[in-house]
Amino acid sequence: MAKLTKKKLHGLAQGLFNSVSEKDILVFENSKLIHNGNVLTVAQVRSIIEQAKTIQSLDLWRLLVDEMKYIANKKMYFDSKSEEDILAGKMVLWTVDVLEKKISNLSKLRTK
Repeated sequence: MAKLTKKKLHGLAQGLFNSVSEKDILVFENSKLIHNGNVLTVAQVRSIIEQAKTIQSLDLWRLLVDEMKYIANKKMYFDSKSEEDILAGKMVLWTVDVLEKKISNLSKLRTK
């Protein structure tokens, strides 16, 4: 049986778990918001800005973010038994940071 290297295994698994592609994400390009290759309308952009502001203002959002940070730090500093546990906690913190920055950036957009 052929030996599976990490590179081969990564190549085989890559298509199985990543169902979101670059075209699926919301990008800001040339002063326009684009999703799925389509430029969003002013109304759509305004809706996204308002939704981002709403998310930021929700007590539940703040509670969930704080809880995720607490659990990640607890995992890293008190419950870790391996380097993987520390890495898992750091990945959670990174994910929270990505969400907070995206929502913050979207809430600060201006429409014409």
